[in-house]
Amino acid sequence: MICSDDTEFSDATGHRDTGRSWGGVPDIDHLNPTVQQELTDWMNWLKSDVGFDGWRLDFVLGYSADVAKIYVDQATPSFVVAEYWNPLVNGTDGKPAYNQDVRRQELVDWIQTVGGPVTAFDFPTKLIMNLAVQGELDRMRDSNGKAPGLIGWLPGKAFYDHLLTMGLKESITQVAAVRTRNGIHPGSTLRIIVAEKDLYIAAIDEKIIAKIGQRDAFDGSIIPSNFNVTLSGEHYALWEKM
Repeated sequence: MICSDDTEFSDATGHRDTGRSWGGVPDIDHLNPTVQQELTDWMNWLKSDVGFDGWRLDFVLGYSADVAKIYVDQATPSFVVAEYWNPLVNGTDGKPAYNQDVRRQELVDWIQTVGGPVTAFDFPTKLIMNLAVQGELDRMRDSNGKAPGLIGWLPGKAFYDHLLTMGLKESITQVAAVRTRNGIHPGSTLRIIVAEKDLYIAAIDEKIIAKIGQRDAFDGSIIPSNFNVTLSGEHYALWEKM
């Protein structure tokens, strides 16, 4: 039941691990038919008897996408979100590179291999945003004018729930209401107008224009005359089309 190359716990009779190891924890042999059947039965029991609709798959780097596909296909959940985490790729200067296509391609490949209803935490976007809000908002647009993380390539498959309100619950609720009122959805069109170190402005479905960044003075012609300010606060503003 344990992978043969997990020398700390294995008797060397199982299959080799299909993914990365996690120190101090046995690597389950997911290629073992008994393991697959028992885990599938358990997942289906969670659906039928307990009422689960789907799962978060932790540390999916610990087993192959083909293994994950087995469980998704056999348990048919309505929702799956995967924790596929890698650090950002560094450039020659040792700092995170602006181009993170390698990392988001890894997510795209995993999602497309597993198929079905799977999504993945958009860690490239999360990690890029950590840098962006520290004066590097120009990282928020890739070389093709799209958002730089998974959301720029597969927005319907990008999952992001790392939300800390930090006293901003009312403001976040107001922003969400603007989104709902304008019918914004994962497939909405993003047009990035400005992405400079201290200023980011983007239009969403040409219904909303959003601005973040410490620079409050910018060319007013960027905002069309038929857009009115709906919300504004410290270093952010939202305009809606009239």
